[in-house]
Formats: sequence, C-alpha cells, structure tokens
Amino acid sequence: MDQIQGGKRRSFYGWGYEEDVVGSDELQWFEKTWSGLFKVDRFEPAPMPVESEITLRPSRVTIPTALRGFCTDDRHERLFHTWGRSVHDIAKMIHRRDFSNPPDVVALPRNEDEVAAVLDWCGEHGYSAVPFGGGSSVTGGVNHTRDERYKGLVTIDLRHLNKVLEVDKVSQAARIQAGVLGPDMEQQLKPTGLTMRFFLQAWEFSSLGGWIATRAAGHYATNYTQIDDHVESMRVVTPQGRIASHRWPTSGAGPNPDRLFLGSEGALGIITEAWVRLHKKPTFRMATTVHFADYEKAVNAVRVISQAGLFPANARLLEREEARFTEAGDGIDADRLRQVLDGPAPEIDHAVQALYNRDRGRPMKLFDEDGSDGPRITNFIIKRIYEEPQISSPKKADAFGRATCNEMMGTKAPSE
Repeated sequence: MDQIQGGKRRSFYGWGYEEDVVGSDELQWFEKTWSGLFKVDRFEPAPMPVESEITLRPSRVTIPTALRGFCTDDRHERLFHTWGRSVHDIAKMIHRRDFSNPPDVVALPRNEDEVAAVLDWCGEHGYSAVPFGGGSSVTGGVNHTRDERYKGLVTIDLRHLNKVLEVDKVSQAARIQAGVLGPDMEQQLKPTGLTMRFFLQAWEFSSLGGWIATRAAGHYATNYTQIDDHVESMRVVTPQGRIASHRWPTSGAGPNPDRLFLGSEGALGIITEAWVRLHKKPTFRMATTVHFADYEKAVNAVRVISQAGLFPANARLLEREEARFTEAGDGIDADRLRQVLDGPAPEIDHAVQALYNRDRGRPMKLFDEDGSDGPRITNFIIKRIYEEPQISSPKKADAFGRATCNEMMGTKAPSE
C-alpha cells in the first residue's frame, strides 16, 4: 500500500518523490544562494529527515477484519499522512522532526462503498476521520486535530478512486473520480481531445476532490480559474448517508446544493466523484514574454489584459526577487518560470546553473524553443558553457551570460 505513483514513492516530509531528495551539493548551493538573497552571512539548511530515525507513536486502533483489505497502519503511510505541505508543516517535519500526531490508520478505499464503510466505522468508535486527496494542503486541512474526544485518528486517502469514468463529448464534460491527480486526469482525457484546463500551482500533487473541497483557483490560468465554474454535479459520502446532486448545464431553481460542499474542506463529507466541464484543446499556441523596468507599469499591463476579455491561457506577473527565490535551489525543474521571464536576468541565472550542473557531471538540459528570445538565448548559453572549460567559475559564467544576452537580444545568434 505504499504511496507509489508512476513507479516512484512520494516523500513523507515534503513535496515530490523520494528519489528527488536534495543532496549535499544541492544543499551547499542552496545555502550560498539563499544567503545572498536574504543578505545574511550564513544560511545553514537542515539535513533531510530519514524515515528510520523518526520516532512514531504506535497505532492505538485495531483494524477490523472487514476493513483490512484496504486499511493499513504501515509506517510510511502514517508518516506521509501526518502533515500537509505548507511552509509551517514542512518546517515541523524537517527542522523539528515532529511526527507526534500521526493517523493511527490510513484507509485506502477502492470504491464508494468502502468510503462509506470507513466513515461508519469511525462514527461507531469515535475516531477522527480526515479525507485526503493529494496531500498538497497548505491550510492544515489534512492534519488531525489534537483532541482527547477522539479515540483514534483515521485518514481516508482516495488515491484508488482515480478514474475518468465517462466522457460526454457533445456537452464537453466528464464524470471523474475524486482521487485522481491532475497529470493522471489529463492523461486519461488526452485521447478525447478535451482538457479540463485547470492548472493550479499544486496541480501535479493535488486531486480533483481536493480542488472542489478547497474551492481551488488555477494559479496558471485565466478565465477558467475557479473550480466552482467547472463543477456540474457531484457525489458525496457523509456520516448520515450519500448525496448525489443533479447534473444540469445551468439552473436557476433555488440554492445550488453543490455550493454546500465547495470549500467545505471535507468537514461535511467525502467527495467521491464529480461531473466537470471540459474544453477543446487549442489548435494553435503562441507564447511571448515582456520585460518591464517599472513594477507599477507591469501591474497595469496585467490589469489591462485581464479586463480586455482576451483570456490568454496564462498571464502571470513575476517580479525579479520572486524568480530568484523560486530558483534558489537546484533550478532544474523551474521550466515554468523560464517560460514567463524575459530580459537578461533569467538567462544569466541559467548560465550559473549550467556551470553548476556541468561541474557535477549532470547531463545538459535544454528548453523548448517557441520563437521567443528567452529559450533561444538560454539554450545557446548552456551549450557554450558545457563546451568551454575556461568558463570555470560562477563569476565567469555570470559575465558570459550577460555579454551573450546583450549580443543576442533581437538577433538570430552571435557568431560561433
């Protein structure tokens, strides 16, 4: 019952997978970069926790025979489900090694009947029941409360309710189980030519049910931003029974029952599936980036775009320090930032990153070119740094990046 996705196991103390753990070289780079960012003499990152070194309270709950097929008190599962993924949660896990209030049991129901069975069991014995989608909560929504009234803590993880059950191409909608994560859902929809087009920041590690329960908003989207606008109907298991709302294109007949569960954070019941609106995938795609020297002008430009009714797939304002902050670590997976940044700063950062990767024997990683200057210049800089050993220090890489940017902006390429 391990937390396995795509052949990889999720980290129990942070975002991502176990195999992506930050190594000692990355930590040194992290310390150096963040020290400069925060203008402090020393920034000492804490070592990552090791599962075998964590003291975990024994489970206080005996799993009944009828539920043993999908319930577990496995150590890794209990650690993984102890906290969400807010900065505060991660700090408690990494710096304090605090796993003092883990769930006693993790339920992994495979269908709606098993969800109902677990809720009934929790109700009969006075156990706390917390729904769990992808675990990306940053508001404490998946954390168990310390309350003596509860004789045990049970987390109900919906990872096995992960199927696209039905697609209505005529109405452009789909009936989808609540436990499916963003990438898996889009992969299942791909053959239909339709997409939900709902890309929030935690998309990779969050679930449809979690989006609905938290009233999520798409961080990387305009127009189709709020989950409210996608939901047509849903099914919910509550301690008092099951609720299924009617699926209508739209309705003005009284209160909408779905609104009761949108944003409920799982407090009123467990969402098991929903009909959601889909959209045709775009035939053409074009991306561009704009660099502003004045922040207020950049804010006004985003406002004008938003109010013009143009609805680009993504219009994000990213200021310099946020970019540096986000790329302060390894930077390998910061592709999204590279797509929206322009001007000298990101290319120069990638020059230093390329040197770091080259000197550690990492393979060269280039970026998809879309006709804009950013990826084209970045790729040229990375190739040259890998080819020229005389670029041997961050200072030299920085100088080379600046000179190359100045030469290449608005040109095809400098002479070889």
